[in-house]
Amino acid sequence: MGRRRTPLLLVLAVFLVALMAAPAAAGPSRDPKSGDQWGLIDIKAPDAWPRGRGAGVSVAVISTGIARHDDLVNKLDGGFDLSGGATNDPNVDDNGQGTRLAGIVGAETDNGIGIAGVAPDARLIPYKAYSSDAKGNGHIDALSQARGAKPAVALVDIPDSYSGNKDVLRQALKSLADSGVSVVVGAQGGLALDDLPVLAVAATTQSGGQVPGTAGVGPQGVAAPGQDILSTTVTPPSVLATGSSPTYGYGEASGTSQAAAHVAGGVAILRGVGANARQAADLLRSTARKSGTAGLGAGIIDVAAAAGAYKATPPPAPTTTAKPAPKAGTVARPGSPGVTSIAPGQVIPLTPSGGPTLSGEPVEPGAGQEAVAPPGADAFADSGDTGGPSIRVGGHERPWGALAVGFGLLFGLGSGLSLTFRRMADAPI
Repeated sequence: MGRRRTPLLLVLAVFLVALMAAPAAAGPSRDPKSGDQWGLIDIKAPDAWPRGRGAGVSVAVISTGIARHDDLVNKLDGGFDLSGGATNDPNVDDNGQGTRLAGIVGAETDNGIGIAGVAPDARLIPYKAYSSDAKGNGHIDALSQARGAKPAVALVDIPDSYSGNKDVLRQALKSLADSGVSVVVGAQGGLALDDLPVLAVAATTQSGGQVPGTAGVGPQGVAAPGQDILSTTVTPPSVLATGSSPTYGYGEASGTSQAAAHVAGGVAILRGVGANARQAADLLRSTARKSGTAGLGAGIIDVAAAAGAYKATPPPAPTTTAKPAPKAGTVARPGSPGVTSIAPGQVIPLTPSGGPTLSGEPVEPGAGQEAVAPPGADAFADSGDTGGPSIRVGGHERPWGALAVGFGLLFGLGSGLSLTFRRMADAPI
């Protein structure tokens, strides 16, 4: 009985060990928290990565700055602090919003830590437009600065507390979009966006509905995940003990700005494969998953479908200009187009320099003389497919090169036979 149980117990032990050693459900990248990024998976960004990952694309994050988080520090390119705050440093984020949005757009991916970005190879430029200690905000200055720098994509985070002139803000958004920059803005109840050439974004839940309490968008807008979105975080020194350093981590947040960050990453992928601003927006609208909710615009974006639908415009066909036939009385070299023969006795005037041919080479005799085609000149004609001059023999054209080779072979053979016969005659009998 005991011997019969041994194999069964052994199999059971091996099964338990294998079960304990089995890895957790794999995420879309080698980043340990990427499996918890439901929004990244919902818009099918990883499925678009084989087509493009945003390489060569710069994304301006107009928000509260971007901190030097371990998952972001290698993705940062310069930046501007236009907030009017005390620090004057675009990499000091004493609010945390800009750092969260930057992580969604383009956190470093496959580095073995934290999360993955929607556009893993895109570069991030912090435009610090407002901060917790600033009395005003610098959105207009930031938009103007971006219009001059022309990043491919601009993610514009407009807080509910925005107190500036909204008409001026609308005009600044339009000017930036008209310059060729893809402008992505989270839907905001107090700011009309439907008539602007920007991509307005609504926020969705995991079930596909609109996040409660958030603004919707019109038919030209799109929707993206915006509830409980995991991303990079920073806790600034202002809320810690005096003299302390910022602490970095990961956390969840909700809102249309988080949804807009997903869309900005998707646009960066499309710009990276060659789409312009209008094409990128149209592709996301046309391939979006339709929704019955009016506030979700064209639907929830599908980055993989949009990237797969993009087709590069073929370059224009090269134009060719036909070579004109030589004018009457012009000396042409054999092989020149349109020339077949020279009439016997034909007088051909030359220029004082000897007269250029069609190829630009001078023709003998010298200046002021006339060339007379000798009798039999009509035997010389265009060589056609032979690539060189030919001579007419017995009504058929024979290439000069072939005749020369034939004569050379006959001469060589004759010389060899003659030498052989001489040596035979001189040899002693």
